[in-house]
Amino acid sequence: MRYPKGLDGLKLAGAKLWASYDDGTNWQQVRLDDGLNGTIDNPANAGFVSLRVQATDADGDTIEQTATRAYQIRR
Repeated sequence: MRYPKGLDGLKLAGAKLWASYDDGTNWQQVRLDDGLNGTIDNPANAGFVSLRVQATDADGDTIEQTATRAYQIRR
């Protein structure tokens, strides 16, 4: 990622990720490691997966974004 000359990059303080298999009615938190990598275990009966992410910077600013039906599970 690049920033304008003279500006420091973002200092991420934390992130969380959730997955939903029913278009966002219920959410399950996905465990993230220190490198912010995680594994989503898709249930056999899921058709679509929705994702929600929350990130917080060192100043305490937080952003949350939800992608309903982010991807389809094909069997």
